[in-house]
Amino acid sequence: MTAAELAPETVRPQSPFAPRPEPVIEEPTPPRERPPEVEQRVLTRIEKKRIDELHAQIDELYRDIPINLSNRPDISSQALSLLRQARTILLEQPQDFVEAEYKVRQAYLLYNRIENAEKWGEHYGWRVFLYELIVLVLFVFSFLGLLAYSTEFSAFLARLVGSSEPNQGVFTAVGFWATFVWGGIGGVVGALYILWMHVSERQDFERQHVMWYIVQPIMGLILGGVTFLIIYTGLLSLQATQPAATALAREVQLFPCLIAFIAGFRPQFVFSLLTKIIKIINPPEEERST
Repeated sequence: MTAAELAPETVRPQSPFAPRPEPVIEEPTPPRERPPEVEQRVLTRIEKKRIDELHAQIDELYRDIPINLSNRPDISSQALSLLRQARTILLEQPQDFVEAEYKVRQAYLLYNRIENAEKWGEHYGWRVFLYELIVLVLFVFSFLGLLAYSTEFSAFLARLVGSSEPNQGVFTAVGFWATFVWGGIGGVVGALYILWMHVSERQDFERQHVMWYIVQPIMGLILGGVTFLIIYTGLLSLQATQPAATALAREVQLFPCLIAFIAGFRPQFVFSLLTKIIKIINPPEEERST
């Protein structure tokens, strides 16, 4: 593999949650020159009560942001900059009250976003972590049991199909189960990584994504099974001199389990592989015409 393929950005699982755009920080609107009589008429239409209320909101955010967003200097600096612009407008251009109110609302958006992320991360984060941990333990014990009792399990499957000894179909079923389970383990580990990234590193956890964390281990199971099919059909060989189907028919192979883990950990790996297979089976029109 090349250095680019081994870079952290390509090895770690990609977050399925698109980053939400940050509010654009606009520069204060330059003052507009107006005749004195027009200036006085505009100011009289603005209720002093609304201006005072907006000043009070700015004071409240000035007090809360340094306390509650001290661990996010990037977000707090943006919010404080917006508040500074809003305060400047109210003091120097009170006739532009709407512009100042808009900037205060932008600051509230930043503040509430981080506040909700921390609240949701604390409420849902531990529940998601416990769910992933339970699923991980089940998958790991399932594979360890398969290794420890592979002979008994193979004999049991053989008796189910009415055979006195395990045949190639039984060994194939055992290999499929091994990759199936390791795909699920990869899905759990990938979900735990994404959970850590959004709760601790980025601090932008959102509750509408909880379903993804629940489904990810199941998706890993399915992709682990797909990986087994790709290897067993010979589209991906374990060794240059040994067909994949032959190796899988003898015993539980760890290399397919590793590939299945990667598939569950980073689903884009399987998706790109499937895309290449589809192009081989059904090439694009321009390639078929040449």
